[in-house]
Amino acid sequence: MDIAKYNEKQILKQNGIKWLKTDLIKDIDNLNEPTIIIANLPYIPTEKYKKLDRSVIDYEPKLALDGGKDGLRVYEKLFRQIKSKSINTKIIYFETEESIFEEGINLVKEFFPKSKITKIKDCFNRNRFVKISF
Repeated sequence: MDIAKYNEKQILKQNGIKWLKTDLIKDIDNLNEPTIIIANLPYIPTEKYKKLDRSVIDYEPKLALDGGKDGLRVYEKLFRQIKSKSINTKIIYFETEESIFEEGINLVKEFFPKSKITKIKDCFNRNRFVKISF
């Protein structure tokens, strides 16, 4: 979080972001202000994680990479929390892995059937990011 706070001051030139440390959004309730959720959660399926190059495994903690059997375990947990909370969510952005991209889209449709889904490609023209608008 220290790097994020530094970036807020250096790049955004402001101190207006409310920073919270919590298990996803578990400890956030009754947020009436329009809210944007940005998530870069673990999304690599466990079997694919086991085959990652040493240059990744040696420098990134497993907790930050391994998204469970289908790669969507933590995103499903986040979406459940969002649905159970009284939060004025306007947009959710999240990153995922190309091999499970469509499964991620299907998960969004399951939890937020009335949302607008925008697929966003990375710099290599691969589907990697999702914008969910409400």
